[in-house]
Amino acid sequence: MYGAGTLVLTGSVLGHVTAPSRSVRTTWSKTSAGTLQTTFTNVATGVQGPDCPFSKCGFSFWGPQDDIAIDAADDSLFAFSAPAGAKKVEIAAGDLSKWYFNLDEAKKVAKASNRMLFVDFNATWCGPCQMYKREVFTTAEFKAYGKYFVFVDIDTDEQPALAQQFGASAIPDLHFLKSDGTEVHRVIGYKGMALLQDLEKAKDMR
Repeated sequence: MYGAGTLVLTGSVLGHVTAPSRSVRTTWSKTSAGTLQTTFTNVATGVQGPDCPFSKCGFSFWGPQDDIAIDAADDSLFAFSAPAGAKKVEIAAGDLSKWYFNLDEAKKVAKASNRMLFVDFNATWCGPCQMYKREVFTTAEFKAYGKYFVFVDIDTDEQPALAQQFGASAIPDLHFLKSDGTEVHRVIGYKGMALLQDLEKAKDMR
């Protein structure tokens, strides 16, 4: 029987296959010269077959006319070593303190990251709204809730239709939503750091 494949691996022994009847075992190993050495072993007699240069080897599997089984390989042979100077990046973490200005985009992020939405309806001329931005939203305590919420900043003057949709006529108006847009909690007016209590309460309503 014949089979074909591509190997892009490192290490000394790259892998091996054995026919189910265990009559012939094929082992691949990489030489110091960079060639692929393929050894065919008769399991019964222990006799081994020829080498195969990397550039010419067709990765043929010699054995009975039946399917072959891939034997378990040593995990250490597939270990990844990061290049010098590489930095580990936690994809799930991302920038949790980021503010979004488009609700639809924020919904997609919330759904993908299994978080809720914290939507702040505000305006540049609104004093209490700006106090939230200076005194609350910049704190580490508030930013820590980025693990549970995607933060959304909606200027009611720039997005009046959305403000009307949510009934945000008195601002600051803070809405706590599930990732699908369902509202679970709401705060109108300035509460200072006491807003953290509302975040704590709402985070478990998803």
